[in-house]
Amino acid sequence: MKIFHYNPDTLQLAGEDRADLDPLDHSNWLVPAFATTVEPPAAQAGKTIHFVDGAWMFQDIPVPQPELPPEAPTAEQLQRNFAAAIQQRLDVFAQTRNYDNILSACTYATSTVPKFKTEGQACVNLRDATWAAAYDILAKVQAGKRPMPTSIADIEADLPAAAWLA
Repeated sequence: MKIFHYNPDTLQLAGEDRADLDPLDHSNWLVPAFATTVEPPAAQAGKTIHFVDGAWMFQDIPVPQPELPPEAPTAEQLQRNFAAAIQQRLDVFAQTRNYDNILSACTYATSTVPKFKTEGQACVNLRDATWAAAYDILAKVQAGKRPMPTSIADIEADLPAAAWLA
């Protein structure tokens, strides 16, 4: 007698000869789970075989679909990405003088300590000039007078230099 094992997880099919089993005397053997004595039909190309409800059934092997390229970001997403990159540029600049960020540095523009007051005002000036330039770039893109930049590097030259005067 032959027993056919089917693994539903790996889709592997195997047969096993069991000469010690009498096919007419079912009292001395059990068919294990996912096994049957029903012989499977010949394999078919492009199909898997399954034993379902007492019968072998063929099923098409799914054809893997190629991964689609990621969707291009929307104009709003690009604008948010550029705003975040510009803000990070300003924050990193302020951190070169140990300020937490550009906002923190700007609060020192009214300081009574001359060094802090000078640095704070420099940060206010840089922040204002940077955002004015960024909004000018955005207006030109929206008006179709300038192509949409793809990275902060594309607009770096159009932003004011982030440098301490002294």
